[in-house]
Amino acid sequence: MQFADIHIHALYGVDDGAKTKEDTFAIIDAAYTDGTRLMCMTPHFHPAMFGERHKQAEESFKAAKEYALEKYPDLTLYMGNELRYAQNCHDWIYDGICCTMGDTRYVLMEFSFSEKSSKIISGIVAMFNSGFRPILAHAERYNNISVAELCMLRNEGVLIQIDSMSLLKKFGLKEWFKSKALLKHGIADFVSSDAHDVSSRPPELGACFEYVKNKFGEQYAAELFYENAKDLFEHGAKRKA
Repeated sequence: MQFADIHIHALYGVDDGAKTKEDTFAIIDAAYTDGTRLMCMTPHFHPAMFGERHKQAEESFKAAKEYALEKYPDLTLYMGNELRYAQNCHDWIYDGICCTMGDTRYVLMEFSFSEKSSKIISGIVAMFNSGFRPILAHAERYNNISVAELCMLRNEGVLIQIDSMSLLKKFGLKEWFKSKALLKHGIADFVSSDAHDVSSRPPELGACFEYVKNKFGEQYAAELFYENAKDLFEHGAKRKA
């Protein structure tokens, strides 16, 4: 089985993920060895929190693509961002400093883990109203939004991403139970590594795939770990200029 990872902090020098070019290459190596064949680089984006580093991100992505092309020609890389929500944050996309997922209309969005559910919902609605389709990053890790509210968002067209480490009990029991509930209800769309390095938060999906396959079925696991992402990048509507 091959995997797609649409949430990973492998680009060096742009956020709290990879620090050096060698770190980027090590994360790519580890991901490829584990079976990842499609990867969307998603550095955090919020100028006040992480600095405005889109030029550095472009440089890091170029280095990553050159490395992958030489060493892993069957590894497909896309550029994106994990956009930390703020009022009028869609302007960062319009201004060309924040990336959608592979230049599609899809945007990986994150919020504070302690954010009120009403703020998460209103932020997602604002992104929809700006012409983009949100993917809620690590949906199971927000303290104040319920599974029922996430089901409602999914029914309205929001895509749901879960971290593999949550399903492997590495973020805590609360996150484990919630991520399993999202899978039980069939509303999750992607399982991603959310990797930041190769040790404490590595780009490993294989063990989690086996867990999901055994608990929820091989077809759903294939969709979560590869097919939905492949379809998004190949058939997702391109962002208008």
